[in-house]
Amino acid sequence: MNIYCKTHRRIVSALLSIALILSIFAGGVREALADTLTTVETCAGGFVIYDATDDKVILGKDEDVTRYPASITKIMTALIVCEQVSDMSQTLTFTDAALAEMTSDSSHLPGAMAVSGEEMSIKDALYGMYMVSANECAAQLAITVAGSAEGFTELMNKKAAELGCTGTHFANAHGLHNQDHYTTPHDMAIIFAAALKNKAFFEMATTYTYTISATNKYAGIREMVPGHNILNGNIYYPEVFAGKTGRTAQAGRTLATAAKFGTHTCIIVCMQSTDDAVYNDTLRLLEYARGYYNGLYTDMTWTATNDLVYVVGTTSLSVRNYPSAVGTEIVDHLLYGTGVIRRATWGEWSQVVVNDRELYVYNDYLSTTQPAEEFDPESAVKSTTRAIVHVEFEAEETTAPDVTEEAGASSEAGETETAKKSGVTINVDDLLVDENETHTASENTGLIKKDFRQGAIMTIMVVCIILMVLIAVAYFYSVISEKKKRERRRREREERKQREQAQAKKKNYRNHF
Repeated sequence: MNIYCKTHRRIVSALLSIALILSIFAGGVREALADTLTTVETCAGGFVIYDATDDKVILGKDEDVTRYPASITKIMTALIVCEQVSDMSQTLTFTDAALAEMTSDSSHLPGAMAVSGEEMSIKDALYGMYMVSANECAAQLAITVAGSAEGFTELMNKKAAELGCTGTHFANAHGLHNQDHYTTPHDMAIIFAAALKNKAFFEMATTYTYTISATNKYAGIREMVPGHNILNGNIYYPEVFAGKTGRTAQAGRTLATAAKFGTHTCIIVCMQSTDDAVYNDTLRLLEYARGYYNGLYTDMTWTATNDLVYVVGTTSLSVRNYPSAVGTEIVDHLLYGTGVIRRATWGEWSQVVVNDRELYVYNDYLSTTQPAEEFDPESAVKSTTRAIVHVEFEAEETTAPDVTEEAGASSEAGETETAKKSGVTINVDDLLVDENETHTASENTGLIKKDFRQGAIMTIMVVCIILMVLIAVAYFYSVISEKKKRERRRREREERKQREQAQAKKKNYRNHF
């Protein structure tokens, strides 16, 4: 153990020495940066992370700006139905008035859209409306419960006012586009939180499979799963237990998601997003919420560093789209020795600029440098592994590098990467990897000529010493690598255990209500 500790200290000292020497050859990069970063980059036009337990907004972006909700409207529709109907087994009959607004491309019950005269229970229609966003069910439920569509929207708007919603007005029960039909992410989160407190609504929202039996107009059975990709299993996130999707041409993609973090119910609402981005947006916000509730950060306040850092300790550093190893996408890789601009740090994470994007890497694999104005390759410590980064300062604007955004993409050796920040250009185009030199003593030349045997022995000794050093380095590198592997396996076991515990909590969660 003592030998290992001493070796570990020596290796650390060697790395620090390399960093110190390299500090002669890199330039400090400084630019204006806000002291704190207090939002999450999303494609959504507006979002909110709302703590339903404490009734407070944790994080938001235009959370009080009105937008079209699309089918997340049905959260309020379902809440009104659950409050107004005591016997869900009552029969509901579809009418021409309810079906008049429906078009062939409108979302409807699986198999076939309900037709005029078709009968099913209010519960079947309610679950069909919520799980698969069947618009004909929403329209008929409104007429059945309130006598007319207009009467039902009055109930919806009255409920919104009771809940304290200030930016909401409903014009229908299904969410199809109407200029007078709008809400805000904040209001929608308040509505969702209130709905989850209703026992009938909660039972429906936490049902993940449901079957509507054959009706008088449809001979087959209608099997349903939620349209929300986290609830139907397409995306794994164990804390999520309820949600609702929405989409229209005018509203874009909308998504409401409910998750349980400890004793807190967290509501995330994204509005005016896109098909490609809405779940990625939600996952980023869920990761923010996870960190918030785990006490990793309170206000997501980052410390501005705005410096030039280099990748150390790994041959390829994963670059993520959010500061978390769980539920996030690896969007790039940085090779050992690559220089990047670091904007800020928080905890174990650094925000770095990669291909003009603000992304995230672990702090443990970054090292700062303080270079001289001129780069002299001859004065650098030569290594078999470390790439020396050539830093130049130019006042003129330079061309941007090719951008590769596919997950797992990495730069090839010799390829030029350029980071353009305030007129400072960092050219990582001279990846110089030098082999260890075989040292010879010129003063022994005469002795070698006179005594070849003595020279041969000396050469063999030098070669043996070099081989021993290389073997020692390889050995200690393997020790360190093994330690990292053990640590990674330990983290994986902990994460797997947490996932299993979360899944168990999710299965038993409904028993608490």
